[in-house]
Amino acid sequence: MTAQYSPLPPPRGSDPAEYAFSELQDLVRSMAEAQEFAYLQILHAAPARPREGMVVRADGTDWDPSAGAGIYAYINSAWIALHTGGTGSGANLSWTAATRTIASDTGSDAVISLVTNTDAGLAPAGSLNDSDKGDITVSSNGTVWTLDLKLNQIPIPTGSVNFNDQQATSFRIENRTSDPGAPTTGQIWLRTDL
Repeated sequence: MTAQYSPLPPPRGSDPAEYAFSELQDLVRSMAEAQEFAYLQILHAAPARPREGMVVRADGTDWDPSAGAGIYAYINSAWIALHTGGTGSGANLSWTAATRTIASDTGSDAVISLVTNTDAGLAPAGSLNDSDKGDITVSSNGTVWTLDLKLNQIPIPTGSVNFNDQQATSFRIENRTSDPGAPTTGQIWLRTDL
């Protein structure tokens, strides 16, 4: 750090203790003021005893903490780049599906949890099967989730349903004992009381 302090020569005949005290006050004042810049020595090896919050400048060749030459801070027992990297590329991310991990070349990795009854997350790996009963089952590691897709449990459609020229098998017409009060065009029903 560059502090704006220059000691003054002691006045002739002054008390050495008063002079020293006055100079120390000036030095403390200059160190407490905001500076325009800080000059960090380029290090060619990691500090022998890094401490939490330490900020250093690595040469990127003899000592490369992770992202080339630049400024690093020692946070959570790791050197974290405070610059965009020697190549100007910043942090690189990668995905490992088996562990659900997003890895960063800065050392700050994240693991995404699986979805549960109470927490959001990723759907587990497994199989997705469409049964002949209209259900879809998802299974993973011995656990099976069933998504019931029966038409009678789906909310009332708000538009036409396209069967894509397929047959509706085991289909029954609505059975009624009276005619509907306001039938719509194309509505079909069977009177079972006649």
